[in-house]
Amino acid sequence: MRALENITYDELQVGDYATFTQTLSEVNLVLFAATTDNAPSTLDLDSAKNAIFEENIGFGMWASHLISTAFAKVIPGPGSIYLDQTIKFHRSVELSDVLTVKLTVKET
Repeated sequence: MRALENITYDELQVGDYATFTQTLSEVNLVLFAATTDNAPSTLDLDSAKNAIFEENIGFGMWASHLISTAFAKVIPGPGSIYLDQTIKFHRSVELSDVLTVKLTVKET
């Protein structure tokens, strides 16, 4: 495992980008539920089917936390804090879905 690197604000340039990818697993669902929310449509298959889904779905906030993780682990790295996020969910995230966050520096 490589050490996490921090990119300072002065080192960031417009156009710099980084990606972070994670696959939604059952372990992700259970751990996230244990710390925040235990929505039936996420953990119980019958509830998911009653809520228009074919299978258990991932927490929307699990998906959105990948953005924070990308900031903290990839660019700019450890110690970074982002202050704003607007999210609109267009569809559910299901087990085994692969999500990729791409962060791009638009201005400095």
